[in-house]
Amino acid sequence: MLSLYPSFEVFRSIGTNRCRRSFRLRNQISLPLVEAGSLRLLAVAASRRLPTLPDMPTIAETLPGFEAVAWYAIMAPPNTPKNITARINADVNEALRQPELQERLRKLSAETYGGSIERTAKYLQEEVERWGNVIKAADVKLQ
Repeated sequence: MLSLYPSFEVFRSIGTNRCRRSFRLRNQISLPLVEAGSLRLLAVAASRRLPTLPDMPTIAETLPGFEAVAWYAIMAPPNTPKNITARINADVNEALRQPELQERLRKLSAETYGGSIERTAKYLQEEVERWGNVIKAADVKLQ
């Protein structure tokens, strides 16, 4: 039930190891600009190269382990009966197998992952832990 949508990341660094400028672009906006030659990407933030941009390096090729992708999941309120969540999960998995949907998402450089509710819950927990560590390390305070 998990869908990952790698976002393009454009970084520009001038004479330091710090990122001076970062632009997070939505694929449906930026991919046509890249294809038209109006926008030059330096790297993508996905963990591996995108099929739609096979010559575009990943940030992880320079900074091993780097990954920052937008992802979407369908969730239900707590205590939703298991038969209902199982049905939704099965229907979403079926939809993700449809060639028309796969092609449409591929054009957006989207990768789709169907699967189990447990797999999605595990991924969500890993993301909470990973980004929680980033927030703590950066000493980000809620304002």
